[in-house]
Amino acid sequence: MTVRDFAWRALGAQLVVAGYAASELAPPEAARPAALFGFAVAIAGAVLIIQGRRAALALIIERGRHRELPRALRARHRARP
Repeated sequence: MTVRDFAWRALGAQLVVAGYAASELAPPEAARPAALFGFAVAIAGAVLIIQGRRAALALIIERGRHRELPRALRARHRARP
């Protein structure tokens, strides 16, 4: 595991802890919205813990203007005789 991948996984662990803290430390009148927000943050953190840097790269590629390039390259490769 590279240092960069470890940093992404550590960020994921911090997000899981922050999500739990957001849902637990919320006042009772704001408990439900805070719990939903905390759950979403914790899920994002769990994805980063599992996938590491690949999750961030997938988001960057998907939001970029060349997101169709891998599919086009595969289709052209399959079409070759």
